[in-house]
Amino acid sequence: MASAEHLVGLIKRELRDLPENHRDREIIESTLLSLRVRLANRRDHQLRVGSVQDYKEDPHNPEKLTQMWRDIWETWSAGKVTVPLIHQSPFTESSLKGMSGNFPLYIPGGYSDSSAFYNELPEIFPKLDLNAQVQVARKSGVALVGNEMYQNGWMTAENYFSSPNKGFKPEDVDRLTKNIVRQGMTINTYIIASQFSHMTRGWYFDCDSSSPDYDGYSRIGIPTSSYLLGSYYRKSFGEEPQDFYLRASFNNEGELYLSADERLVQAESVGLRTVWMPNS
Repeated sequence: MASAEHLVGLIKRELRDLPENHRDREIIESTLLSLRVRLANRRDHQLRVGSVQDYKEDPHNPEKLTQMWRDIWETWSAGKVTVPLIHQSPFTESSLKGMSGNFPLYIPGGYSDSSAFYNELPEIFPKLDLNAQVQVARKSGVALVGNEMYQNGWMTAENYFSSPNKGFKPEDVDRLTKNIVRQGMTINTYIIASQFSHMTRGWYFDCDSSSPDYDGYSRIGIPTSSYLLGSYYRKSFGEEPQDFYLRASFNNEGELYLSADERLVQAESVGLRTVWMPNS
């Protein structure tokens, strides 16, 4: 009997040869996405009851932290990221005890650039394929979202349900973006940290009980999103591209929503997410 993984491979090969306008393409793509999401849920459940649970029972143990992220990335990358590629965590027991409001995160180099946002990350997290910007950019070959920097290796991420650093002033943003240790999150870091939050705590970043629309607002009119100053959203006006501030949020189903602002909006439930890079 064929496994679910084998079936996913067969469907992908069939889709490659299927015309874009084929009447059954939408049904087949929907079936493929459903299979991939269920496999990803099963994969993350196995991590959750394995090394993630071991770490949660002893969260100040550097060895268990390192082992957990090695297991996560070997699993998420389907074996492309192996144990020797992830060096020992630089965090000590005392520094882990002092991480109030933050959690330790590891991102391999090949998963931190804008290409990974459109290619590798949707393979790991299939619900990203529900994001319209990802689909349009992948089909057109034009990147709408880019990263100002690479955030890879060990870091700590702010782990708050709603976006922190609210009520910021322009001088706060200047200080943040010029800080070589504390950086504004990139979209890649936001996705990976949010997925890890869901796996360990049961919630995604900036989600609420209703689904936000593409402007970052929920259907009951409450804004719930984070500015990601490590990334930008590029729009073209004629031949002149212009970069906008990128705003992101998840809904409680794990679907990603992006919007672009010409200026930073100072609102009570919109803030800035940052990471601390210990080796910067």
